[in-house]
Parts: sequence; structure tokens; C-alpha cells
Amino acid sequence: MSTFVVRRVTVPVSDKYHLGLRLRQFQYELKEAVEKNEKVVLSTPTGSGKTFSLLLSRHSVGLYPVLELLNDQYRSLTSLFENQGLIPAKKGDNYTIYEVNNEVVGIFKVSQTLCKGKLDECILDIKVDRKVVLTTPDTFHLYNELLAKPGYVALSLMSGTSELPVGSVTRREIVNKLKHFVGLFKGDLVFVDEFHLYDPYQLRSLIITLKILKKIHDHEFSLVLSSATPSKENVEVVKRELAYKFKEIRAEGGGGDVIRGDTKVEVIEVEAKGKTKLSRFVSAGDAVPKLIRKGLLDRVYEKLKAEKLKGIIVVDKVGQALEVAKAIYERFGIRPVCKTSIVGDFCGDDDTFVVGSSAITQGVDYPNVYYGLIARFFGEAAIQAFGRVGRKMKECEVHLVVPKGGVKEVPSGEISYDELVEWVRENYPKISEVKVGEEVDSFREKLLVNSAVLVYKRLTGHQLGLEKLPDKRYYLGDVDSLKLLYYFRYTGPSVRYKFGGHEGEADLSTVMRNFSFEVKGDVFYLSLGGRKGVVAKCGQDALKNLVGMVVSKRFLEEMLGCSFEDEDGNQLRLGDQLFLVLKDVDYCDRLVSMARAIGVKNDDEYCLVFY
Repeated sequence: MSTFVVRRVTVPVSDKYHLGLRLRQFQYELKEAVEKNEKVVLSTPTGSGKTFSLLLSRHSVGLYPVLELLNDQYRSLTSLFENQGLIPAKKGDNYTIYEVNNEVVGIFKVSQTLCKGKLDECILDIKVDRKVVLTTPDTFHLYNELLAKPGYVALSLMSGTSELPVGSVTRREIVNKLKHFVGLFKGDLVFVDEFHLYDPYQLRSLIITLKILKKIHDHEFSLVLSSATPSKENVEVVKRELAYKFKEIRAEGGGGDVIRGDTKVEVIEVEAKGKTKLSRFVSAGDAVPKLIRKGLLDRVYEKLKAEKLKGIIVVDKVGQALEVAKAIYERFGIRPVCKTSIVGDFCGDDDTFVVGSSAITQGVDYPNVYYGLIARFFGEAAIQAFGRVGRKMKECEVHLVVPKGGVKEVPSGEISYDELVEWVRENYPKISEVKVGEEVDSFREKLLVNSAVLVYKRLTGHQLGLEKLPDKRYYLGDVDSLKLLYYFRYTGPSVRYKFGGHEGEADLSTVMRNFSFEVKGDVFYLSLGGRKGVVAKCGQDALKNLVGMVVSKRFLEEMLGCSFEDEDGNQLRLGDQLFLVLKDVDYCDRLVSMARAIGVKNDDEYCLVFY
């Protein structure tokens, strides 16, 4: 093990106040930039107060890559007011209204999942002086797809009911509701949080959303790309696509509020399998339960119990997290809190240790976290997890688990937080390594823009020129399946599962990455101990003509005679899904190892990428 120390992180404060709260220096600089309608790359350490930035304009739209993070930021915003002793003036499942210094402040959550059956709460026309709308980049597209339908049908689908009384809803009322929905997204400030977590596919949806707001709705806004570790590559893509010029605002150190104390970091190298660097980082997390059983956490556990502190253990796969929970139970006799999409029998309510995958860093903010054990395969995600440890504490400890030979020389002595970020960037795989072909992205973009143009015409009566779809045929399949392009489906179709005493639905990607399984009927019976894959049985002669195209599952089955099997040759029935046909040994290895794709039986060259 190699050891070094990351010096404490501080953020300077200003002498300015906003809504009764003292601004940190970067918040004051950002407030001035927003008032000038500027475009900003905001770089500040995790926990430095980026969330408060959403309150710096009269109408802010906060965009988040996942719902867990959206919900977390909603809690953070409401707690800012509650910590000042303020009681909500009005509250619902998806909104909270406060009266602050003679201003009415409304905080809203908007997404198809959160708002299903609660249309009035999600597009509530409450007059407020300051509005914050939290949503995801795909929500705008999902609702546009609904709004392209006849008015009454759109309203029914958005409400989650077919029991709307026909005679009580006029066309004007429908159009007004839909206009108000579009208005929710037309903020003076569009704040893109956790920008480092956007993989190329999600970044594409973000850019399309911004283009629609800018071009179709003729709306200019201040854009803030916020991250503890801004991706230079992603920033360049946004610059190029939107023709924006950005200024950079950083939370420089050197006095002020302490964000976290000195952090003692130990790098643990473990044996790992895989053909590529990325796949070896993925498998490194498999060693964490073994390290716990050998006593890695014994000293830490005693300290946490004695001083009433907490530790987080962050791995990349749900199965790894459940194995960790089992190892903790066997070693210490406690059932830790599990923040995972699938819960196991060794999970409980002892929060001395909180165990999980991405949910810990995208929706959980525990106080008094003294210790972190981190095994992540993306550098951006590793820094995000690191930032959850030691907030507002004098000191803390972190173990980083990496594959043997996976990193260059480990730092020695003391380094700054910025130097840690650079070291992680140089040594860990990047999200940008998992990308989707530009031609396919272009096809999806034009489809979504056309949908938005039709909705805009319907709401305003103005005619805009439709962009032509590419001449080349990129998609093969039925029209119903094509609608899946509105969704983030790179995790695969949903499948039913049973795991011990737990049952529910999960995406196929989670199942393949984390579990062995046996399928009975349509139910996946999951078990720990290894993992199992799904393969496509297709003729390579047919696939070679489809490389680079998006095809529907129905087309593969009905036109090409493809079928889907588990590794033992048992045929499986899967839900609707679009696939990108790819032929690339190295790229397919990476995607299949991450369960972002299904391999083709008896052929390492081809794979079907979830799309």
C-alpha cells in the first residue's frame, strides 16, 4: 500500500449576502455572471455550496443526469431554508413553497417518473418571485413526445389517467397547461450539475435540450456547467455545438470556510481480470469483500463505533456492494445500510457503514463520514465518492482500491485537492471512453428536434422549417420501437427478478453485471457469486450489413431470426429494446464488461449495444 495526504480544502467567503445567507466568493462571482447572462464553467470541490447557486436567478432550471441526484438536490435546497427555521408556506410531493425576506420562493421537481399521475403538481401555476425547477435532460424530450399527440390524449397521458371528464376540459385549458409546461424549462439560469457524470449519450440529450430552448423557443439564458472535476472534452463539445464562449469560475483555496480536513489516502493494488484497463478497473471491486474478511476495516470499525462516526464503502456494481454487506456481517455481526437498486439479505439499518454503488455519490449526503473505501472505475466517479468523505471534519481517511499496474506512480507526502484530481484523471479510465457513433447521435437529435418543432407550432401557431432526417438509413424496425429513442435505454430492457426474499424489476444491465441467474418463465432468479451474461444468437453474415445502424429487437427476431440466450443456451424473452450493431473487438470487450452491450454467440467481434 502507498500512502499520501491530501491537504485540507477551504473556500473563501465574501462580505455579500443573498436571501439572508452569506455568499462564498465563488457564489458572488457566479451571481454577477448570471446577471450578465454569461456562460460559465464552475469548478468547486464537492460540498462547497454549488447547490445554492440555483437561487441566484429569478428562474433557475437545474439539470441532473439521474433521478437520485435530483432528489438529493431537492432535499439540499429545502434544508437550506429549514436550517434557518423557515416553515414551508405550501408543500406537495413535487414542490415546496417558502416565504423568504418578503419573496415567495418555489422549488419544483419535474420528471416523467416523479410526476406520473400528478400533472397539476408538476406544472402548478403558482405565482412565485423566485422559481427553481429541478429536472433531467431527457424529461423535456419525453414530454415533447407526449405533447405531439392530440391535446386530450396528451393531457390524459401526462395525468396518468384516462378518466378526465371530456366536457370539463377545453382546448384553451389544454393549450395553457402545455404552454406552462414549456415555460418551466425557460429559466434565466440553466444549471447543469455534476457535469462530469454525463457520458457521451447523456451529453447528447443535454445538448439537444439546450438547442431546443435556444433555437426553437428563441430563449437566451445563462448556462453554468458545474462540477468538482469538469471534463475539458465535454466542455469543448458544448462550445462547438452551441457556439458559446465560457468563462471559468473556481473556488480558490487560501482561507475561508473549511470544506474538509486533511485526508490520509492509502492506495491498495489488487489482482484484477480483464482485457482492457477499463474492464480491470471494473473487476478490482471484486476484491473488496476479501480485504474486509482479512481485517482491513477492523481498526476503522473500532474508531467509528467509539466516536460515533460513519464510513462509506463505494463500489461500482450492485453485486459487489451486496457481497461487501455480507462480509461486514460476517466480520462484525452488523447489517449495514445498503444504497443499491437491489437489496440483499445482509443489508439493514446499522449506519456505521453505508454500502452502495453510484447511489451513495448520487443521492446520499451523510454527516460525520470519517472514512471511505472507494473502488470506482471512472475517475470522475472516484472523485465524486472522495468528496463525500470528511465534510467539515478536521481529518479523515480514504482507501482507494485499484488494479495492479493500473496506476502510474502514486503521490508521496502532501498534495493539494487539485493535484489529487489531476492524478486521478491521469490514472483512471474516463467516461468519454464509452461513446456512441456520431452518425447515430445525429439521427436521434433530428428526431427529437422535429418533435419539438411540431409541439412549438401547436402551442404558438408559428411555422418553423423542419430539419430533414439524414438520407442514409440508420434505423431498421417498427415505428413503436422507434419511440424508445426518447429514453435513456443504455441499461437494457427491464426484467422481473427474485433475489432471496426480495423481488421487483431491474434493468438487464444491472442483472448481467452483478449476478448469476436462472430464468423460470419470465422471472430472473438471482444469486451472488460471479456473474452471468446474455448473448445474441445471430448470423454474422446478416449482422455485417447492419454495422453502425440502430435496429429494434423485433426486427432482429422477426426479420433475421435472432434469439437471446443465457450462457447455458436457454432462450430468454426480453422486453422492447433498440440496439446499435457494432463490430470492434476492443470496444465490444469494454461495453460487454460493463453490461452496456450483449455479445454475439461464438463471435468476439460483434456486439449489440443497448441504445
